Amino acid sequence: MWTRTGIGLMKYAAGIAALIVLATQPASSQGLDPEWAIGASMITPNGTATYTRTFQGGTTYDIIADGTEEALDIDLYVQDTNGRTLVSDTRSNKQAQVSFRPSRTGTYRVVVKLARAYRAALCSVLFFNQDDGWYVPINNISTALARHLAFALTIDALGYTPNIVRFYGWVMRPGEERTMDIGGLERKTLLAVARGDNFATDIDLYVRRGGLLLDYDEGYDATPTCVFTGSPTTTSVTVKYVSGTGASLILLGIYD
Repeated sequence: MWTRTGIGLMKYAAGIAALIVLATQPASSQGLDPEWAIGASMITPNGTATYTRTFQGGTTYDIIADGTEEALDIDLYVQDTNGRTLVSDTRSNKQAQVSFRPSRTGTYRVVVKLARAYRAALCSVLFFNQDDGWYVPINNISTALARHLAFALTIDALGYTPNIVRFYGWVMRPGEERTMDIGGLERKTLLAVARGDNFATDIDLYVRRGGLLLDYDEGYDATPTCVFTGSPTTTSVTVKYVSGTGASLILLGIYD
């Protein structure tokens, strides 16, 4: 259920935007990874969030993890599918960063650990590609985040503030789609909300589990929302960028 407790979306939006600005300053050739750019999860102190994804062999990635103000120390690991750590940043620091250049294309795990914190924090991880990344103007980032904020403010006007459970982001071209397989969700009513920047005019959204379509939104707009019940088993959420005037930063939020 929605409550007035939890982390505010405005604080989170500001944190993500600031992190992107910071991370894109060092090298003009560096940009958001085309395959998967942003992930975020609520993590309890000493807990972890694991992201399983494909990395391309011979490509250099910069991976940056950060958290909201509740976080004091975040550690970051890249592991193979056997759990062997390949690179890590375990310094006592709120922001962690590693560079990773796999020798071959394959599936790897990125583990974000909230090593020390005042309380549970929303911890984000950003993936940058030094060889073929997307440069996303700050205005586009702000627009995509502002549209999520507008959703939260609408719900807040009704007397409730939705809490962020998970958050993902991609740079997508019209006609492309991305599917996120999400596990470990609590058995409660959840919302899947997708929003794009000013280039997106039509986004569709689908929620499936075990091959069963739980909900979908194919309206001709860029503000799709689906309602579903969470489960510890895998829930697949597909974001389809149907039409727009160009590549768009599209953000998917899972809220309770």
